[in-house]
Amino acid sequence: MTQISFRLDDELLSELDAEADDRDVPRSKHMRDTLESRERRRELENEVERLREELTAVRDQAADVEELTKQVEELERENERLQRERRQLLEQREEHTELVRYAEQQRSVVERREERRDAPVWRRAKWWVLGRSNDETAAAE
Repeated sequence: MTQISFRLDDELLSELDAEADDRDVPRSKHMRDTLESRERRRELENEVERLREELTAVRDQAADVEELTKQVEELERENERLQRERRQLLEQREEHTELVRYAEQQRSVVERREERRDAPVWRRAKWWVLGRSNDETAAAE
């Protein structure tokens, strides 16, 4: 090892001596260890910087997740609204179908009444005695 000399003020020398005593090593060993720990300190500083960057990225991702969560909730509400509209439309379609069916039945009744009214007496008597056959109904149409 190469030996070097340098000057230190008394206060700094006292701190170094106290640290060496705390570690129970000679002053020169403590000073060598302190100088050698500079590389480890740089590594730790780099690690801290890397972790800060990761933390920033995680915070950005958390903000993205929060925004996406809001969008998902909004889409779920929209989906529920559309499902309600769909159910209403299906109910309306069913109501309209029932109304059309009823209107067709009423039209059929009205047509039969008109046919009965316009039919000759002998045919009405036949229908009254024997009933109407589907062939006659089809022929009348």
